[in-house]
Amino acid sequence: MNIPGNILHEKFNQVLELLSLSAWQVNYITARVKEKIKDVLHSRKVQVNSKKEELNEVNKKIDNLEEKLMNDQIDSQTYKKWFKRLRGQKAILEGEIQELNKEQSTSWITAEKLLPSLTNIPEIFEKANIFQKHSFLREVFKAGHV
Repeated sequence: MNIPGNILHEKFNQVLELLSLSAWQVNYITARVKEKIKDVLHSRKVQVNSKKEELNEVNKKIDNLEEKLMNDQIDSQTYKKWFKRLRGQKAILEGEIQELNKEQSTSWITAEKLLPSLTNIPEIFEKANIFQKHSFLREVFKAGHV
């Protein structure tokens, strides 16, 4: 089968047009993404509060341990053993809190800016470099997608 290039390109552009989302679809996706982001941020806040409570408990245990050492209720060997464990727990909790507090909004802002461009897939394809075009074609035209 021999198809002229200009006809092939025209048909391909028609396929890209059909892949474009309507403004309504983009608005729907944007609204759902915002809801999910809100849920995720709330969940992260709850997790941070929980981790902070755990960290406070570990700090209290460290204080109690130091107090017991000062009052000669435990020997230095026992203190060192438990302090090492508690210090490890404290470091893990601080790392988890720091990770949960990382700023995620820039990713969401970028996604929100890019979603409206899904109404014009041919333009996105035209602006893409050759590697991006190949990646797009591989993903969209996998067996079963189209």
